[in-house]
This record gives sequence, C-alpha cells and structure tokens, in this order.
Amino acid sequence: MWKRKKKSEKLFEIPTDRIFPNPYGARAQFSSEGIRALATSIARYGMLSPLTVQKRGEDYELILGERRLRAAKLLEMETVPCRIAEVSGRIGAEMSLMENRMRENLNLFEEAAALDRLLQDFHYTQGELSERLGMSQSALANKLRLLRLGTRERLLVVENELSERHARALLRIREESSRLFALEYIIEKEYNVRQSEIFIDTLLEHPDEFLISLQPKKPQPKPLRRLVVKDVRLFINSVDKAIFHIREAGFSVEAHKEEEDRCIRYSICVPKYGREL
Repeated sequence: MWKRKKKSEKLFEIPTDRIFPNPYGARAQFSSEGIRALATSIARYGMLSPLTVQKRGEDYELILGERRLRAAKLLEMETVPCRIAEVSGRIGAEMSLMENRMRENLNLFEEAAALDRLLQDFHYTQGELSERLGMSQSALANKLRLLRLGTRERLLVVENELSERHARALLRIREESSRLFALEYIIEKEYNVRQSEIFIDTLLEHPDEFLISLQPKKPQPKPLRRLVVKDVRLFINSVDKAIFHIREAGFSVEAHKEEEDRCIRYSICVPKYGREL
C-alpha cells in the first residue's frame, strides 16, 4: 500500500485554477446542496483539511479533496492549502477510491465503476485488488456485477435510495425490460430487501400467474334480488286478509282461488268506481 507522509510536512498554498481533477477520480456526481454546505463551513471555519495533489508540469493533479476544491472555487478562493505527494497514477486512484469509500461519498455504481477501472487500467486481478483495498474477493465480485444494470436502472436505484442488496436481487432477472418492470414495481410498493427477493422469486417461478394478477379485474354484475317465500301459505293468507279488509271498507271484491299442480291461481276483480251505492 501507499505510505503517507508525516503530519509535519510542509503545506503549500496553490492557486485553484492550477489544480485539475484526477482522471481516476471515483466520484461521478456531486450534490450541489452538499457543495454549498461545505462552502459555508469553509467560509466560517477555514479549510480544516488540506487537499492532496501531485505536480504535473506547471500544474497540479488532484489526488484527494475534489469536494473541497469545488467548494473553494464556489467561494472564489484564489488559493487552497495543499499537501504535495509523489505517487503513481495507480496509487493515486486507489487513494481517491479509499477516501470516498471511508467517507461514504460514493453511490454503489460509482464505486463499482471505480473498481472496474482499476482492474482494467492497471491490470490487477480481482484477488490483488481486493487485498490492496482490504475487502473480500467475493464482495469485490458482487460490486462489479452491479455494472450489468442499465443506465435507467442505476438512476432509479440511486434516486430511490435502494440498497446494494436490492440491486443484486434484480440481477437474477436476465432481460433488462423485465428487470426494469420489477424495479419500478418494487419502488411503487416500497418493498424492503426481503420483500423484493420474495417478489422476484414469484416473478421468476410463476410469471404467468403474476402477470394475470396485475390485470384489472372486471366488475362483477350485482346479483338480482329474489323474494324467497319459505311457506307459500303465508303469502296466500296475506292476500286473503287484504281482500277481507277491502270488503270491510265497503268495496265489492270478487276473488277466486284455484289450486293447480304447480301453482295456486288467484283471480281478483275490483270495481272501477269504488264503493257500490
């Protein structure tokens, strides 16, 4: 690993316009709100931690401290305190990655991309790189697998603050369109990791049943209400009573009841002009 110089080493005030980003910087995105907050802190308390740079001709290449450099430029600071180091591009890239990992400034895809670039540009094996960075080889391999997710998928994972385990669960789905569908469903339902894994299991093992369950259900017609008479004699008695009360009121009503095999036929005749005079 690289060796840090003693704390008593000399610091240099270097013009901000002569410091250029490290081409192997791991971080791809910077929060403008975070940079403004850091700028406010620097304006109030000063630059508490110097940048680390190395000489490149007449200028300087940044090794550590890109957020601090951006905040300093936001404050229009002409110079910033720097520690000058002499390291190779490979060691500088490792230092940048380690600093961001320790400060948790990288999202999972930025870290995966930085690890992949170290492997490709400096011809490390996964075993060598994992040893140099103090991580297990399986952890390194899992992080590199995240790069199989597409641009849209990565954006949704980061924007919705899903975890690395969420992302790894999605990788079980081979087709990108199906993964994107699953990802949007997980986000909509606000699934945790375990719920997401169960959902993906269901989607992989019983895709047809799951897709059918998503289809809107057709409204079922309301059943027609039917009058059920438990004892038909109660109904006949009600008719007889109604006829009796009509006659009691002075109306001449003719009623004829006839029982057949399948029904009871009732014939009722009521005068059109009411009571008989």
